[in-house]
Amino acid sequence: MSASLETTPPPPARRRVTRPALDAEGVRVVLRTLLFRGASVPAWHDDAACASRPRALFFPDTDGARPRAATVRAAKDVCRRCPVRAVCLEDVMTYESPAHRHGVVGGLSAAERHHRHGLHAAPLGASS
Repeated sequence: MSASLETTPPPPARRRVTRPALDAEGVRVVLRTLLFRGASVPAWHDDAACASRPRALFFPDTDGARPRAATVRAAKDVCRRCPVRAVCLEDVMTYESPAHRHGVVGGLSAAERHHRHGLHAAPLGASS
């Protein structure tokens, strides 16, 4: 009596799904969607001085460290000349999560926006 061994075929190899890398415009679309929680992107974005600049200037990859002072100054210089700086800052202070501040927006660094948010969140008449 010979024993026949039945073997099951190996499972098919898993195909690795690769996603295409986002170009600069794709990154902007994703960020706008996340920042504005699905609401329409304000029209002033088209007039922003940063629209034609590299994203990394305003949101440098610092691996958790503080960004270099020269990088922050360069981003702020662009913001300083921006015709929509005030409304940009107003929007970021409305939509940005205080726990996730990063980069230079509206002419202020993440630390400056954090400080400003604390000032605006304090009850009127509270002493510092």
